[in-house]
Amino acid sequence: PRDHCAVTGMISFSGRDVSRDAIRSIYKQQNRGQGGSGIAVFDSFSGDFKLHKVVGLVSDVFPPNTVQKYSLSGSLSIGHDRYATSGSKDKPELEKVTCLQPYVVKHNRRSIALAHNGNIPERYLAELRNRLLPGTKLQSDTDSEVIAWRILQAEGENWREKIVNGLSGVKGAYSLVIATDEGDLFGIKDPLGIRPLVFARTSDGAAIVSETHGLEDIKGVYDRRELKNGEMVHITSDGRIEFEQIFANTRNARCIVEPIYLRHPNSREGDFEVSEVRYRMGKRLAREFPVAEDVVVIGIPDSGLEIAKGYTDELGRASHSTLIIKDRYRDGIRSFIEETHEARLAMLKGKFSVSERVAGMKILLIDDSFIRGNTTSVLIEILR
Repeated sequence: PRDHCAVTGMISFSGRDVSRDAIRSIYKQQNRGQGGSGIAVFDSFSGDFKLHKVVGLVSDVFPPNTVQKYSLSGSLSIGHDRYATSGSKDKPELEKVTCLQPYVVKHNRRSIALAHNGNIPERYLAELRNRLLPGTKLQSDTDSEVIAWRILQAEGENWREKIVNGLSGVKGAYSLVIATDEGDLFGIKDPLGIRPLVFARTSDGAAIVSETHGLEDIKGVYDRRELKNGEMVHITSDGRIEFEQIFANTRNARCIVEPIYLRHPNSREGDFEVSEVRYRMGKRLAREFPVAEDVVVIGIPDSGLEIAKGYTDELGRASHSTLIIKDRYRDGIRSFIEETHEARLAMLKGKFSVSERVAGMKILLIDDSFIRGNTTSVLIEILR
């Protein structure tokens, strides 16, 4: 994966504080990125955004009393979990902070807060940077901040027009949540639908998240649906919700890694939970590539287990999920997110425990995917 992050947007029409909802949501979506987290909260009294973002996991970034300590209360908030793709991911930690989201940008007494899940290829990003107004001072080298400034500086009589004009011609993957200085919340999905984005109504407002698991701890959620390719939802502070197809949907280019690896197993993928999607993939795999009866089938934990279960059920035999066990006492950080090859290998060495019962067995390993292939190579070495 090159561009997997989590975004969330929360708004209450009754004036209820939603900052904790935003924190709960990015906590539930921590599987999408662990490079740093943050939220931006709109203060309707001052008309400014309050921002808190730090390198680390959500539980470390937002310990108890953080909302009170930084005065983060408000009825409109957006949040972000970062998996570094562009920006200073190999720089010292103090410089990494500049690449964390959300971004709050201001120009001509107007301001927005933006969180972005996606990736704008460098060949297009350089052109976007060159089109920004002279004197624009970027605090980072991320594509996300460029998008924020492009929208802020775009022509338009209102935020809807500025967002449409600002995104016109932008090529790449983007699912965005944007909070404006008028107290409105926007969600936008790129024309190819590369990254996911889910809208839901709540008992007193609305929410926008990267995947449905991000809604799990939000009260009163109903009427949830995936945004269409090229679609925008505009949620106003007084309770109006408008959907608009702002860019033509010419073709679909969704990321295959989403359902097979990245998404939480309890999130929805169309009409199914992700865990069921993986199970059905396993059944299909067995029909296409059956294996002899003397071969022991082992799923690589965790997401490979669901595929292996579907595979063995289709063949009418047992899976052996206990022969390889992921160490449940570790902190659960996903190894592909580590930023260096050496760090990933070191983490993998202690990630799995292999039973001695595998000695002498013919083994078929089933995993969800190859990201870098490190897990498979390390496991094969241990098994042999």
